[in-house]
Amino acid sequence: MLAKVGAADRYLRTASPFSRRDFQRVCGRIKAVPALKSFQLALLPGVIAGVISIFTSWLLMGVIFYRHQQQTPDTWRPENKSSFAFSAVIHFLACIVIATLFLLVGRIYGGVFGGGIERACAFAVLIWLAMAVPLALDAAVYIKLHPLVVLGQLFDWLTTSILACVLAAWWRDT
Repeated sequence: MLAKVGAADRYLRTASPFSRRDFQRVCGRIKAVPALKSFQLALLPGVIAGVISIFTSWLLMGVIFYRHQQQTPDTWRPENKSSFAFSAVIHFLACIVIATLFLLVGRIYGGVFGGGIERACAFAVLIWLAMAVPLALDAAVYIKLHPLVVLGQLFDWLTTSILACVLAAWWRDT
């Protein structure tokens, strides 16, 4: 009985399609996954863009378009420190994600988005058109928002995506 178990165990060890060396080689390649590498390259430019984006968001929505928010007071929740902090975190993380997507697409596929500030702006506008514009316009259909507040939100997210892509392109010379 023991001889059969030993033979089966020996068969399973030798019948494996991957050796230990293959496994180590595959695990070593995990470090070079393009998405992870793009995230590492985009982290610092994304952080810088995120900090700048917080201030541009304050300027656009908190100063320039704020008076239009007051024309629809029943739409808005009361403002407090935690709502400002949560909004800042959203902009901060969005810049890191947008910069990562730009470097991932630019580094792997190149082509239209692979290099230069102009192409970074094109990618930023494309991301903005694909994500922020539909969300803001769809919200404006169902939520009682002043049209200039919607315009302010659109400008806010356009500057956020442009900041993230341009800083990532400039920082990494793509």
